[in-house]
Amino acid sequence: MRELWIVMHKELVDAFRDRRMVLMAFLVMPLAVPSLLAGMSAVGIRKQLQKLEATLELPVIGAERAPNLMAWLGSHNIRIVAAPEDPDGVVQRQEREAILRISPDYGARWRAGEPARVDLIYDSSRPVQTGTSVTRVRSLLEAYSGQMGTLRLIARGVHPSAAEPVQLALHDVATPESRFDLTQQLLPYLLLLLAFAAALLALLFLLRLPQRPLVLVAAARQLQFVLQFG
Repeated sequence: MRELWIVMHKELVDAFRDRRMVLMAFLVMPLAVPSLLAGMSAVGIRKQLQKLEATLELPVIGAERAPNLMAWLGSHNIRIVAAPEDPDGVVQRQEREAILRISPDYGARWRAGEPARVDLIYDSSRPVQTGTSVTRVRSLLEAYSGQMGTLRLIARGVHPSAAEPVQLALHDVATPESRFDLTQQLLPYLLLLLAFAAALLALLFLLRLPQRPLVLVAAARQLQFVLQFG
């Protein structure tokens, strides 16, 4: 171990004599990594917003069983298309983000005033790629269910508020200072990433030095000693 530290100390001293390495490790990298992360976040947010605003193609199995639901979805920028024969396989192969299946007894249960079932087929292992579309369809289905439930209550002479015995009100007491504390909680992870990037850059410069075999030989000897004697 002592031999390794001696060689590493010598190599680091020689490496830090290179101004380009110092500039890259302590100036360029701390600025480049946050800028890269911010740019990637901005691109991701823009893509998600585009998906929310664009027309979503939704394959539906048994669309003829729920014409009112299909018309309501169509009025909310959802285009109904024909469903494939193997919906589960299509979603697993990432050919479609989600597929809606209307149960065969949907019409009978709807006319009887009973809950009518619809199945949303999606792949939860791909939240980044399909999460926006799946959440969008789920929200629309839940909104449609809520509206129809309200109309049923009104038709029976019951005030819709009777179905909500508890009214939840959210009061967020967070201040700008406390939100800044959340940012500070993420700061150690960012600093760790920056330190790793700087160390990787320093290692690359070390490997370019003429004395790099000394470091590799010392590291190999130390690893062999650890493997032999623990």
